[in-house]
Amino acid sequence: MIDKLFPDAYRMAHDLGVLVEILTNGSRLAALKHLAPLTRRRPNRITRSPYGATAKSYDGPTRRKGAYRMFLQGLTAAHEADLPLDLALIITWHNAHEADRMRASADRYGLPSREYTHMSPTIYGGAAPSPPQAPDHLADREPLRSCNAGPTFFHVDPRRMAPIRKVGRDNAIPLIAEGVEGDLHDFL
Repeated sequence: MIDKLFPDAYRMAHDLGVLVEILTNGSRLAALKHLAPLTRRRPNRITRSPYGATAKSYDGPTRRKGAYRMFLQGLTAAHEADLPLDLALIITWHNAHEADRMRASADRYGLPSREYTHMSPTIYGGAAPSPPQAPDHLADREPLRSCNAGPTFFHVDPRRMAPIRKVGRDNAIPLIAEGVEGDLHDFL
């Protein structure tokens, strides 16, 4: 949402009939210039990622004083606008002690939530836990065998490049130049 072309890209995608899911910390959702377009052209879903349940735990990893306050303002504004919200609870070593409070926040707003404790594969493709993971919240699980990236969704990065996966950035196409008819079909 911080990309200056986001409003135009979002409008175009929505008008083309794309089911748009926005993954955001939502700190800007309280601003009318960001909220109004989403209420006029409702996204399929807005997934918000809280990084903690207090200013101390949230502001630390974001390195922005006031980030938690802005997160809450955006959450309240989007909830009051009845936008389709859910929460991706990111459980790491610095906020694991607040996991119950994060779950309670989702319940208080009546929002569905998912917990992310395993950040694997990492951006480098390895299966080893990444440093911020909370060891007490990790569990044995099967390695990633396949996913639905490509057949059901793709990612658009801030440079308007479209790789299939958010983590794997190889073989991205310039979405604005080539459109969805571009070489994306080669991935499928």
